[in-house]
Formats: sequence, C-alpha cells, structure tokens
Amino acid sequence: MIDLDEINKISHDKIADIVKSKFITIYNQKYDPNCPKDEVSTGGLGLSFFEEQKAYFNSELNESSFKEQLSKATGLSVMNAFMMLAICGLSLQKGLTTDCYLMGKSKCIGASPNGAKVYGFFAVIDITGYGEVTMRKRSGQILGIENPVIVYDCDDFRTGERNGHKFVDYEKCMHRPKGALIECCYLKILKKDDYDYFVLDMEGMARLRAYNIKQNGGKYANALYGSYDKGWQPDTGFMIAKTIRHAFKGYPRLTIGDGAVLHADTDTISEQVSEQEVAPDKGVKVETDENDPF
Repeated sequence: MIDLDEINKISHDKIADIVKSKFITIYNQKYDPNCPKDEVSTGGLGLSFFEEQKAYFNSELNESSFKEQLSKATGLSVMNAFMMLAICGLSLQKGLTTDCYLMGKSKCIGASPNGAKVYGFFAVIDITGYGEVTMRKRSGQILGIENPVIVYDCDDFRTGERNGHKFVDYEKCMHRPKGALIECCYLKILKKDDYDYFVLDMEGMARLRAYNIKQNGGKYANALYGSYDKGWQPDTGFMIAKTIRHAFKGYPRLTIGDGAVLHADTDTISEQVSEQEVAPDKGVKVETDENDPF
C-alpha cells in the first residue's frame, strides 16, 4: 500500500520505480492478454513498456520546457500522470504522430491569511489528437483515419450531406497560384461499415484562436494561428493537427483519469476558466507552446 503523504516527499524521478509492479500489471491486463499469469506484475509487454516510459517520463521531468512547473508539482499528481501511460497505453516517445506529452499546470488552490491567492502545481498527461485516434481505434469506435487534406480557395471543394451521410467532393488545383488562401482542412474517418468526415474551416480556426487568446490572459494568440496582416493564414501542419484533434467532438467521450486530459479539451477550456485560475501576470498555463505542432 502506497502512503500518499510519503509520495509527496519522494524525488519525482523515483516515483516510477515505486509503482512499477502496479504499472506493469495494469498494462498487461489491458494490452497483453497472452501474458502468463505468473508474470502479469513482473514481465510480459508491460515490463518493456514500463522501462521505455520511465526513461521518457524522467527525461520530461528534467529536460522539457515544463520542467520548472513539474519540479513544483505534487508527488501524487506525478504518480497519477505516470500511471495514465499504462492505463491509456500511450507513449511519450516523440515523433510525427506523438501520442501524448507530460505537462505542468498551475491553478489557484486557495488563499493565504492575508488574502493573496495560493497556486498549486500539477503534472498531467496531455493526449494529442493522434493519441486520441489510437484510443478510439482500440475501443472499436473507428478503424482509423486518412491523412488530413488542406484545401485552398483555388481548389474545387464541396461538403454536405447525402442520404444521411456526410460527403466531401474535392479536386486539387494542379497549378496552385501564388498567394492562394487556405479555406479549410478535412479529414476522412474510417469505420467498420461506414465512414465519416470532419471539416475545420477558417471560422472554426478563428474560434480556436479566440480561446487561445483567453488562455494567454487576453494578450495574444499562438503565432502558428497566423497574423492579421497575412489574413490569419495558419501554419499548415498546425491546422492539420487541430483538425485531427477536434475531429471527434461528436463522438462518445473517452474515459480518462484525473492524471490526463484530451488535448482537444485544452483548446476550449477557457470557456470554463475563472479569474481565480489565472496566475498573476502570466495568464492561464497554456498546454501548447509555439514550438508544439500538436
């Protein structure tokens, strides 16, 4: 039995070892059905996954852009974040389709005797759109997705509904003129006996930009949203990631624990943010920085 009071006193890079057996057990029970019963807590695929994620996790604790916030995070939140990797079966390994990130968050947890706000720091696993796709495939909701497509104003594009099904008609302009403007990005979602489409247009990007400004204390938006003088044309990779991230808004919610958050929710969380959750002179702790493509 883990003493939660002791957890908060332990060095963060030692926490993974404390929950090693539990981590391996959870992973094997969920993702390695062929693991021998006598190895459920010590071997199987869970053991190698544990060793990999422990290395990635401790590296994030000490070297990521969130290391300052993470160093102040409660030990319990660090433990919960690490366990979420086993529960969700997602990896911190970086790549073009990164599943998730380890983030540091701050929020108001009360007030001091003189009335000053007191802020606490917490670790959380931030699940990207690609991680969400992985989880929805495992749940059987979808078979997968096709690569998102950026549509420009010179392309031939129509979307709507036919016979109760969404449709997209798209033909790329083969000689795209210089200065062509982005109109939208669409994604095809593959299902067992059907398919679906999601379209993120510039109006949708404008809403996300407005939420991002709120998250940044009302001062500015992420530079990847573009700029006014350039017609708010977003970075294409950034828009593709946003499209994947928001493609499942109409789907059943995934069940995740307190140690994780879907990245799609962080884009619009400012709707629920109160003044008490905004740190002095720093705005809300944003889950995405300008170097984060997801």
